[in-house]
Amino acid sequence: MMIGERKNRVRLDGMSLTLEDVLRVARDGWGVELDEEAARKVEEASAAVKAWENSDDV
Repeated sequence: MMIGERKNRVRLDGMSLTLEDVLRVARDGWGVELDEEAARKVEEASAAVKAWENSDDV
């Protein structure tokens, strides 16, 4: 565990989620946090969808 990292959290990075992670959240009440790089990708995808939605291509 890295310095500053909280215990009992599953970090979503878009690549490494395991069944054990899902069970920790569902059964044991672990928290979830979104990795900074994954959050950036979500924002980029959201902006692309909004741009497409507002274009004449819809």
